[in-house]
Amino acid sequence: MLLGIENQEYTHTFLVPSNAGLVFEMALQQLQTRFLSSALLSQYGRLGLNQWYITGAVVYHCRQLVELYPRTIAHSFESTGARQIDSDRIVLSNQIEPYFEFEALVTAVVRVFETARYLVWRVYGTKSGPPRNFQGVIEQAQFPGEIANKKKEWVNTYMEAKGYRDCIQHNAHFGARLPFSIAETVSGEYGSLLVQIPDNPEAKSYDRFTYEKKLDALDYGWTLTSRVFRFTDELLSCVEMRRE
Repeated sequence: MLLGIENQEYTHTFLVPSNAGLVFEMALQQLQTRFLSSALLSQYGRLGLNQWYITGAVVYHCRQLVELYPRTIAHSFESTGARQIDSDRIVLSNQIEPYFEFEALVTAVVRVFETARYLVWRVYGTKSGPPRNFQGVIEQAQFPGEIANKKKEWVNTYMEAKGYRDCIQHNAHFGARLPFSIAETVSGEYGSLLVQIPDNPEAKSYDRFTYEKKLDALDYGWTLTSRVFRFTDELLSCVEMRRE
């Protein structure tokens, strides 16, 4: 995917990931139609509306993160006054806004799964109250066999996002200490941006974070958003299957 950046003095394009499948906004509209179907709404009410709402929050923060990447490049371009760049890799320091949105995005992803536990338990749980977290709900819910094989991916996505969310909430923010991004150039102009996030949020320490995998906030956040849509689609199918 290409995003354009323009001002009175220069114009250039900027590369962002394009492996998401459906356009998120269109997918969200499709989910809204399913959530608001008369039968589903009458049977599960606010549980479905809550799920649609928090899925929308994921889309919002992912879109904001997409828009921040070219703005980050543009800000650096304007602050240096550069037109052409000799090196093919440039370190941009103190560009913290993408970290704000990444942290908001992974938090919203975790909320998608935590919100879903009420709907899952309503459909496939017992008469007792739901377990305190999504993993516990998935382990104890009484799913039919055709759904059981999806549970591992659901829990894996939840636990990945939760690892980042827990770290920023309780231990260390990823952009709070010497945040930096790496810009790569194409034909002497900025072409792509890597906003580095740690490989190991479970380390819970600035001193122990590693960056060997070169994970990018947008690429990883985009992947999480795609997984959220797949999960929500499968969740709705499970609910619709049970209702029938």
